[in-house]
Amino acid sequence: VVVGQAGLIRALAILLLGKSITTLSCLSISAISTNMEVKGGGVYYMITRSLGPELGGAVGLTLYLAIGLSVPFYVIGFVDSLRGINAFTEFINSNYLAVCLSALGFFFFISWVGANVALKLQFIILGILFLSIVSFMGGLIADFDVSRFTDNLSAWDSPDRSAFWLLFAIYFPAVTGMEAGVSMSGDLKDPGKSLPRGALAAVFVGAFIYGIQMILMAGGIDRVFPDGAPGSLIHSPYRGLKNAAGVIGFLVPAGAIAATASSALGSFVAAPRILQAIARDDLFSILKPFAKGTLKGDEPRRALALTLGLGLATLAVAILTSENALNAVAAVLTMFFLASYGTVNASAFVEAFGKNPSFRPRFKYFHWLTALTGVQIGRAHV
Repeated sequence: VVVGQAGLIRALAILLLGKSITTLSCLSISAISTNMEVKGGGVYYMITRSLGPELGGAVGLTLYLAIGLSVPFYVIGFVDSLRGINAFTEFINSNYLAVCLSALGFFFFISWVGANVALKLQFIILGILFLSIVSFMGGLIADFDVSRFTDNLSAWDSPDRSAFWLLFAIYFPAVTGMEAGVSMSGDLKDPGKSLPRGALAAVFVGAFIYGIQMILMAGGIDRVFPDGAPGSLIHSPYRGLKNAAGVIGFLVPAGAIAATASSALGSFVAAPRILQAIARDDLFSILKPFAKGTLKGDEPRRALALTLGLGLATLAVAILTSENALNAVAAVLTMFFLASYGTVNASAFVEAFGKNPSFRPRFKYFHWLTALTGVQIGRAHV
């Protein structure tokens, strides 16, 4: 939809802008994580130990809400992917809210069993996602047309500046997946080694795949048919990808289902761990009950139950009050993520620019200028 509405040039600009924010934030996270022993709580833990509990607590709650609200966002995406399967379309359309709530309950159950189960499922999901990407990219390459590509470079119907930023707000949550991984720092054997590698790999691999997909979609799917009617790139890019994949088009919805399921599980596992870390620091007395973990594995089940409640309320409000619930939730998520990323970069900037003698990160690809740039970019778009 972003390529169809904004055109390829603006779509790539949106991707570049989003990835620049997450890349600069990853550099700051990598610097902080290699300067201290990182425990549970991810970015919240790092900021609290760098700038103090007052700021850390505020950022921690923002991060919890950002990742916690990601759960209903991905649940809606998961159900919309299921709706793309003809056998399910009519039933889901008639029972949309109920299906979304049921999907939320399903992901909650898996997360309740434990993070290990959720992480093992990710390997299966990764395999399905890989096959899906190969299927539609192969089809898009075969259908690539230079004249179609040229026509799709510019924006459709010349959207104004506000439309560009609306599309950015809707798209940005798609590039924030690394945050869920960082938030599971307490489950890593060597966070100082794993966090920089994992976060930067997630950002760069995601940027490459998204960028190639945008380029191929611009040349492989019609935006406007000869009779002037909106084509698949505008009206139904999802169907356009299925058509491009041909006889193995079933892999496209399978990949979309796998991707959204993976993201929903990742967020469902990560968000409660942030809340548990905040509660254990005893910054807010009302959150103290959520500090408790299970005897086996220290699973934050109380925090998980609260995240379920947040998801239930968000789904109900978004679906009942908005015609496009996915876009409504995405815009709110963007605000939370930009605020949290800005604070991460501010934390690293203060430590580096102030020449704190205790700030000696082992990560070498960081400078206070990168952190300051991250602060300014995020601040400009909150």
